[in-house]
Amino acid sequence: MDFVAKPSGALSLRLDEFIPELRQKVRLAVGAKLSTSLRLRERVRHRIGRAAGSADRHATSRRESTHIASGLPAKEGLVLIGTSTGGPPALEEVLTALPVAFPWPVVVAQHMPASFTGALAKRLDQICAVSVAEVVEPTSLKPGGVYIGRGDADIVISRKTTGLVAMPVSSRTDYLWHPSVDRLVRSAMEHIAPTQLVGVLMTGMGHDGAEAMALLRTQGGRTIAESEESAVVWGMPGELVKLGGANWVLPLSSISSQLERLLPSHAADTQTA
Repeated sequence: MDFVAKPSGALSLRLDEFIPELRQKVRLAVGAKLSTSLRLRERVRHRIGRAAGSADRHATSRRESTHIASGLPAKEGLVLIGTSTGGPPALEEVLTALPVAFPWPVVVAQHMPASFTGALAKRLDQICAVSVAEVVEPTSLKPGGVYIGRGDADIVISRKTTGLVAMPVSSRTDYLWHPSVDRLVRSAMEHIAPTQLVGVLMTGMGHDGAEAMALLRTQGGRTIAESEESAVVWGMPGELVKLGGANWVLPLSSISSQLERLLPSHAADTQTA
C-alpha cells in the first residue's frame, strides 16, 4: 500500500522524526481498501492478454505513432495526473488502457523518492502502448508520451520556442509533498490556456493538488477525481470533491475511457459538467 524509505545514518538519533511517519502510514494501511485479486488479475492480463507477442506489438505501435501524429488535434493540451499512496497500481490501470495515438502528453506527479520513480517509469514503459519516461532533464512534451516527475524534486511545465517542456526543479518548502501536484498544475496554467488542460487527481493522503485543480476548473479546465469506492486512500481526490473542484468523480476503471471521450471534443466543449 505504501513504503517507508530506509533511513540513512544512525537511526537511533532520528527516531523522533521517523516514528510519526511510520505510525501514520500503518494507521492509513489499516483503513485502506485493497483488492487481493487486483494484482493477480493485472498480471494475468498483461502476461497473457497483452504480453503475448508484446515486444513486437510494442515496437509496431511506437512506429505507427509517428504516422498517426499528423492527424492529432491542432491545439496543444496536457493531461496532468497527481497521485500518492496507492499510486503505482492506479497509474498502471489508467496508463495501460491509453492507446498509442492518445492525442495529448500526460505529465505525472507521483509522491515518491527519487530512487523509485525511475524504476516506476521503466516498468510502465514496458507494459503501456504510450511511451513512459522519468523527467531528469528539460524534456519536450509529445502526444502519446507520459512524463513522470523525478522523486524528491518537483516537475513543472515551461515553454521554449519548440513548444511545451517538462522540467525537473528543486523542491520548495512551501509545497509539502514532492513531486508537488499543486506546483505542476499551477505551472501548466502559466503557459497554456486552462481550457486545454485536464487534471486527474487519484488516490493519496493529504490534499496536494486539490486547490490547484479546483482553480483550474473555475478557469475553464476539466478535472477528474477518483471516487472513494476505488481509492486506496481518498485524501487528495476527496479534498478536490469537497472544494467543488471535480467535473467528474469516477472509479479508477473509468478514468482512461473518460479521458478518451473527453479529449477529441475538449477544446470545443464549453459546457460545465
